[in-house]
Amino acid sequence: MREIFRDEHTQCLPSPQRERSYAAAFARIGVDYDHPTMPLGSIVRRERVAA
Repeated sequence: MREIFRDEHTQCLPSPQRERSYAAAFARIGVDYDHPTMPLGSIVRRERVAA
């Protein structure tokens, strides 16, 4: 698992892409990765939706 986080290519990516790369790498080995290092509150904006 350490090699997933130490991958040089992944370290150069912006945060959202880096987290997706981590999730994909963990999925390949059968582990559910829940984006624990991503501050989702800073990128997710909730807006009102007219029903």
